[in-house]
Amino acid sequence: IAGFVGDLSVSNVVFDGNVSATFGGGLTAGADGGVLKLVNNLFLRNKCGSDYCAANLTVNAASASSYRAFFSYNTVVANICTPGAPPSCDTAGVRIGGSARSLFIGNAFAFNAGADLKLQNLTSDVYNNNVVDILGSPAASGGNLSLSNPLFVDPFSADYRLMFASPLRNAGSAAIGLPAVDLDGAPRLNDYQYDIGAFENQDHLFGSSFEPLL
Repeated sequence: IAGFVGDLSVSNVVFDGNVSATFGGGLTAGADGGVLKLVNNLFLRNKCGSDYCAANLTVNAASASSYRAFFSYNTVVANICTPGAPPSCDTAGVRIGGSARSLFIGNAFAFNAGADLKLQNLTSDVYNNNVVDILGSPAASGGNLSLSNPLFVDPFSADYRLMFASPLRNAGSAAIGLPAVDLDGAPRLNDYQYDIGAFENQDHLFGSSFEPLL
């Protein structure tokens, strides 16, 4: 999805098991002069022969004064380079390039071969993600976790909702607006802060969040 001038928004999509002989096994997307938004998506088990197996993103803008690319509250897991891929296939996660200012916020990266995120620009801010390996330097960053096992419910059965004990619970940020529901259609805010990733944990001990006195 690229090669045009204008805005592009992709949300609530599961990119599962796609294969590219080159780049962007799950998705290749770009926008020149517009705004690119990817929110509440799951990138799972995608493969590529060259690099950037989950998503290959390019956004250009005349000015980097405001955000023109948003990659927010997605789950990016278990993406790999195809067998026999060259050593240059070093990022099975997501790549961003282009001149536009971009924001990566609230994303859950895990179990990807090589790097989770490759920043091929100097204008990407990275906040409140779980990201183990980044290639390139963020312009600004904060609130990020780096957990190789974020405690998903059952990754062997492709259930990438969060366990109640996951450190990704309540570790997101309200810095940007989100849809009212997550990728499952469940309420997006279930406690005092957003959860990292495309799925909001729906567990409660008690409605008041406190155990009653006996």
